[in-house]
Amino acid sequence: MTPSARCQAAIELLETIGSSSRPADAILQSYFRKRRYAGGGDRRAIQSLVYAVLRKQAQLDWWCHRAGITPTVRQRVLAALSFRIAWESIRLDTAFAGDRYGAQALDEAENLRAEAWLHETIENDEQPDDVRLNYPAWLNGAFSSNLNANLEAELQALNSEATVDLRVNSLKIDRDTAIRLLADAGLNAVPMKFAPNGIRLSERRPFRHLQGFKDGLFEPQDEASQIAVELVGAAPGDRVLDFCAGGGGKALALAAVMENRGQIVLHDVDEKRLAEAKRRLERAGVTICETPEKDRVINDKFDIVILDVPCSGSGVWRRNPETKWRITPALIAQQTETQAAILAEAAHFVRPGGRLAYMTCSVFEAENKTQVDKFLRESPIPFNLVTISKEIIKMNGLKPNNGAETLQLTPRNHQTDGFFVALFERHAE
Repeated sequence: MTPSARCQAAIELLETIGSSSRPADAILQSYFRKRRYAGGGDRRAIQSLVYAVLRKQAQLDWWCHRAGITPTVRQRVLAALSFRIAWESIRLDTAFAGDRYGAQALDEAENLRAEAWLHETIENDEQPDDVRLNYPAWLNGAFSSNLNANLEAELQALNSEATVDLRVNSLKIDRDTAIRLLADAGLNAVPMKFAPNGIRLSERRPFRHLQGFKDGLFEPQDEASQIAVELVGAAPGDRVLDFCAGGGGKALALAAVMENRGQIVLHDVDEKRLAEAKRRLERAGVTICETPEKDRVINDKFDIVILDVPCSGSGVWRRNPETKWRITPALIAQQTETQAAILAEAAHFVRPGGRLAYMTCSVFEAENKTQVDKFLRESPIPFNLVTISKEIIKMNGLKPNNGAETLQLTPRNHQTDGFFVALFERHAE
């Protein structure tokens, strides 16, 4: 593809992302699947431009407004290339060449605007915090109190590129052997700091084509999720309910912690996600998981119930920066209502003396500490909050937040996704 065709592809993708509720990475995958002629270099270039615009959208829009124009996708892309936040050495007349499949050539006004922008940097002292840090202004005051001491640095970290994290399947292989296998395939990986079975790739490289992945030796999973599973305290022989199981990531990690002994029941309202979980569990050699029939009512009591509830996804802005521009006050209100209902329902499945683990990939107070306080105050079933610092002792070097009752992981402090964990224990009868 020519540079101009790559630029036009980025514009088309950004327009699709802006009008869709689908994740940007899914849209990109679908786009390239239909365009096999796009090589690896084409894909990397297009993706880098798309994500640069999504991550810096507020600042790009600010410069467009300053220039007196509406911030369309084309103008955002022009600004991104002018400010050199992507394709640093590209000539603008090459990116906007007007060739057969390429982006339309710049008009006189665009040329003048780009020339002015080329002499500026994207940062400007007049930009308010929400613009400079690239988040919607209405979210001021919404972030977790655990972030407030270093909010600017935390938000900058959330706007960086995510790491590529894998969890080694200890049912089949140990971490050192997995690292050697990846090295043989040309991928450099290092052990994670906290998660005992986690490894991190030194650069973003494809791995799903590797035989080790196909054989279930490792799975993609951010270190935050791996830490959360370790903190739950599951042991071989336990009975666990993964109440919002999704694609089975937590169940896979739990089965390894439990040494494939005991029982894990997966529940989710999305049948397609559960079907995906079944495939992943089979590939990993997990034999202790089951998914009840759709209409079967769960009446059992469990040692541990895990809730990785639907949320804003604000903790994974590194991976899905488009979601920050889709969040609305109405969506947050709907999500918090759903979270409270799920917590109340799931509490009934915990045996006396058992544990309930509440998790979100969020950095918003309303989805985290506020929900914990509400549950403890209103639940008709008595629970205590487990002091998380006691559980953290088992994690190498991991330090609890102030107060130590719950855990808020962040990219800045832990080099993970933003992730929240609270552990409750039901009163023994």
